[in-house]
Order: sequence, then C-alpha cells, then structure tokens
Amino acid sequence: MAKETYIFLIILYTCLQIAYICWLYRPVKIFMVKHKDDGASYVIVDRIYGTDREKIKWWLKHQDMLKEEYNIPNPDSEGRFMVTFCLVNNVFYNNGEGEGSEDTLPSGMEMTPILGVAHEPPDETVFTVYGRGDYCLNSKGKITKIRSE
Repeated sequence: MAKETYIFLIILYTCLQIAYICWLYRPVKIFMVKHKDDGASYVIVDRIYGTDREKIKWWLKHQDMLKEEYNIPNPDSEGRFMVTFCLVNNVFYNNGEGEGSEDTLPSGMEMTPILGVAHEPPDETVFTVYGRGDYCLNSKGKITKIRSE
C-alpha cells in the first residue's frame, strides 16, 4: 500500500508542476496601448513572465505581432522609440478586452513598469528590466548586461 501511495504522490506532484508551468507561461494579455508623439509607447499588460533574458526574448519573439496589431514600436521621425510595458494593480479595463486610452483607466490605478525597450538608430537597442538592470542587444544578436540596479 505504501508503494502505491508513493507512486500516486509522485504523479500528483508531477501533474501540479506541469500545470504550474503551463499557467506561468500562458500568453501575455495586452489591456491597453498609449502612444506619445515623441516615439514613446506605454503598454498595459497582465504580466511578462520569466527571467530578465526571457523577458527580452519575449519582446524579440513578439515584435512583429506587436507592430502588426498595436503599431508598437511607433518610432519618431528619426527612428528612435521607447516602449514601456507596465502592470496595473488589480487590472480591470473594459472587461479585459480591447485597446483604449489613458482616460479610460480607473482613477487611483498606478502603473508599475516592468520592461522598457529603447532603440537609437542606427543599431542600438537597450532593454531595461526595471529593478534588475539594463541590457544591450548588439548587431550580432547577443544580449549583454550593461548595468545592474
């Protein structure tokens, strides 16, 4: 009987771990996008998961989709842009659907930046993982840490 209990607990633990990983890596939900004239964009999300490098890789993987669906990034006339991904405490916005403006955020909600992406032509991209540090993407696609917070 003890052997069956032990096997059951191992299977249960494994299933819980798989469920947690699937929950952790579910798609990021974008609640709102706000563009400014100077090439800056603010994106309200429910979360961006993972380590610093995983957050940067998330941006690199989803860059085309973000441009296509939300016009992110929206560079200025010289090709510079800054995209800031933010969390909002107790997010609720149009029942969690759609794109909106800063005016539709409920009063008293505070945005917490989690990831910033800045590009300076011709080929310099800097990622800021707020509270963790800055990273640079070189022309060969290598990510290097340039500053710790």
